[in-house]
Amino acid sequence: MKISKKITSILLALTFVIGLFAMPSNAVKAQSYGSVPKKVRMYSDSTYQTFSFDLGGYGYSIKGLKSNSSKLKVKQTYQRTEQGTSTNQNYATITLLANKEGNYKVSFNIVDAAGKKVSAHTVKVYAKNDSVLKTLKVGKNDVFSANNLNYSLLKGNSGKVKVAMSKGYKLKKIEYGVYDKSKSEYVYTTIKNNKKITYGKQVSEYSYSYESAYSSYKYNYWSKSAMATTYIRITYIDKYTKTQDTISYAFYRWVD
Repeated sequence: MKISKKITSILLALTFVIGLFAMPSNAVKAQSYGSVPKKVRMYSDSTYQTFSFDLGGYGYSIKGLKSNSSKLKVKQTYQRTEQGTSTNQNYATITLLANKEGNYKVSFNIVDAAGKKVSAHTVKVYAKNDSVLKTLKVGKNDVFSANNLNYSLLKGNSGKVKVAMSKGYKLKKIEYGVYDKSKSEYVYTTIKNNKKITYGKQVSEYSYSYESAYSSYKYNYWSKSAMATTYIRITYIDKYTKTQDTISYAFYRWVD
């Protein structure tokens, strides 16, 4: 039971991390998601999954969105269409929630601004709860060990990263990311399996001061993280969709 709860919490955390990158953005920079995917992998019961894709142009929309099973819920959750700008962002996002493991299908049409059907799409959805990884160790921390409930808290300054994929999944690349204060961002480095890395040492800092020109009001504040984060990012070929995907884990180390 403890193992089951731990796996569920890991999946929720991963979905949150992955979801941060999948959410649509209103940034000025042009956003492009490519064509509608033919296959989507997700987990059932504990997490939802989103996928985004480009629309053909301004005023294009989705019609007739449906699932082939009551066990898979589907809903369009975002759309943006525009014209007359340098970016002309036109894309949509669909969200899925599976109540049970299985193979499903989602279908819909894309129509233009006049309501004329431009294309028809069917997406195969694989709701499977088997783990991508068989083993992930960072130093002495074993993510999938039932005895290491606090697997994300690192000790020491360095350790080896060991990855073993579950049957049917193919490892493509292992990266680790640490915060670089000079660049104000996380920098990722590709490493070989069972390679020793140095854990993150730098943390993000922020400060701000304000003084009103019209009253005596003024304030200042600052923040500095107590924990330095080390990310392990694994690129692999999915067992079901046969497409490339990534999975990330975060580890933390106290910084004096």
